[in-house]
Amino acid sequence: GIDGKVSHRRGLARKIYGEGGVNWPVGSTVKDFPDELLEVITRRQNVCKQLHLPAQSGSSTNLQRMRRGYTREAYLELVDHVRAAIPHVALSSDFISGFCEETEEEHRDTVTLMEQ
Repeated sequence: GIDGKVSHRRGLARKIYGEGGVNWPVGSTVKDFPDELLEVITRRQNVCKQLHLPAQSGSSTNLQRMRRGYTREAYLELVDHVRAAIPHVALSSDFISGFCEETEEEHRDTVTLMEQ
């Protein structure tokens, strides 16, 4: 469940504290992104200021169809939160185009999300 995922990420963050010379990107999901991870990235010199946040789609309707458990708005709120905590953060993501029953408008929503 989500508690297990958060616990696992916290364990990874604690390992990072004790490791020197490591400089690697961190990934998480929109619905279970722990603030503790942002704190580690902000404070530690040995963690690169890059996050992978998989959006999957820019359409809330399509995200619901995909059963992702978050909306476009929640994704953008997380991005704003991350950028406020780490001003020069590099963000990467991944997207699915042409998901079952995706409309042209839903696809355009994804393109506009990528442009943001």
